[in-house]
Amino acid sequence: MIGGFQPVAFQTNYQQISGSSGGFWPEYEYRRLLRAKRRREIEEAEEEAKRIADEVTRQIYLLERKQEAEELERQDFARLQALADKYAGKALQELPKQSRVAILNAQDARTRNSLEQMRRVIERQMEEEEMAVIMMLLSLDD
Repeated sequence: MIGGFQPVAFQTNYQQISGSSGGFWPEYEYRRLLRAKRRREIEEAEEEAKRIADEVTRQIYLLERKQEAEELERQDFARLQALADKYAGKALQELPKQSRVAILNAQDARTRNSLEQMRRVIERQMEEEEMAVIMMLLSLDD
């Protein structure tokens, strides 16, 4: 279980995740898991390219993977923009002010930089919350 919900084999619709009550956090966590999966696929493709003996074939393969990765990144930013658009007008009291500001900025500015900032702020918030939970669990073990 990750972030309070259990992903079911990266289904195309985050609503199909079992145990999800909806809201910003489950949807964002689902998108984060998809990005991680894509990064692993890119790394696997790079490893595969190293095994290709013919230099020209290897370069073609790498170029195709690079174009594929760029397209996936564009799609990811489009999904992040949709997420920002969807939640920018909502109260989102469960989020800290810095995260709410980043979401509003991404919705308003509509730039790659603002989306990357939103991603960084929310990832940092998720890490801080995970650390707080770990520290709490460690303190309970004593």
